[in-house]
Amino acid sequence: MSKILKSFGLAALLVALLAGTGMADSDTTAIDGTVTQSMELTVPTAITGWTLNLGTNTDATKSVTVGSNAASGTTTLKVADKRDLSGATGGAQNANGFMTNTGKTDALDNALKLTVADGAGQVTLDGTDTLAFTLTNPGTATKTVTFSQLVEADDPLGAHDIVVTFTTAHVA
Repeated sequence: MSKILKSFGLAALLVALLAGTGMADSDTTAIDGTVTQSMELTVPTAITGWTLNLGTNTDATKSVTVGSNAASGTTTLKVADKRDLSGATGGAQNANGFMTNTGKTDALDNALKLTVADGAGQVTLDGTDTLAFTLTNPGTATKTVTFSQLVEADDPLGAHDIVVTFTTAHVA
């Protein structure tokens, strides 16, 4: 019986050894792709707790990144305040471009302005897209954005806000 068990054990060992040699399998996967024209846009982070005093207030701590892999032409960066203020009352009814109070019942007297370094100059926000910067393709640029808000003595007190929309487009 002992010889049978030894023979059986030897046969099992031989099968195990043979299974480990030359029994592996492999295959391949082909990968192909097409690089398509695309744009990159990284907008400035939010400004929170901005203390607005009488006079011109500026914040130049933010940046915007614009990029494109288009072979030619330019990529434009435009800005606007596209909030829907249809339900607003008082001075905030037609206030696109103006910081409005939390209840959207009043707005500051002067529109928010911004400048993108090396861009199109100071832009006064309103409800339409306005050119702020042009990038020559292909390329990527990170530029400082300076926000400017004039506060006058008759502006309403309290918290005010605005949402700036940044839009890129390829121009052939």
